[in-house]
Amino acid sequence: MERAYASEEELRQVCDGYFSACDEAELFYGEAGLALHLGVKLNTLRDWYDGKRRPDLQEEVQRAYLRIQSQLESSPAYVGKGMVTKSIFLLRQPRLGGYQDKAETRQDVAVHVRMGGSMDESDFQ
Repeated sequence: MERAYASEEELRQVCDGYFSACDEAELFYGEAGLALHLGVKLNTLRDWYDGKRRPDLQEEVQRAYLRIQSQLESSPAYVGKGMVTKSIFLLRQPRLGGYQDKAETRQDVAVHVRMGGSMDESDFQ
């Protein structure tokens, strides 16, 4: 069952409680942990993030995801053995940065030649 939050301020307080509890226990922030702490399913949290449900909470949910992303990008704990790969994987997720390994470029080139009235194919051989 989806927990009802009366306002963005109420949601902010609960989110801040999650981050404080993680800090005290020296735990990493995470999307699943945030959803559990808020008492909602992941799909609900993601819908709030995208503004599909409860658009009044969207900004606060996006702020919470930014805190998770910030920890991924800056915490020295993510430099440890095995953690670099995890942080790279997480930062590729759309709501946690959406980073890509390489730039996707398109290489399609089309050339159209129009010949004037006094030109023919032999002019181009």
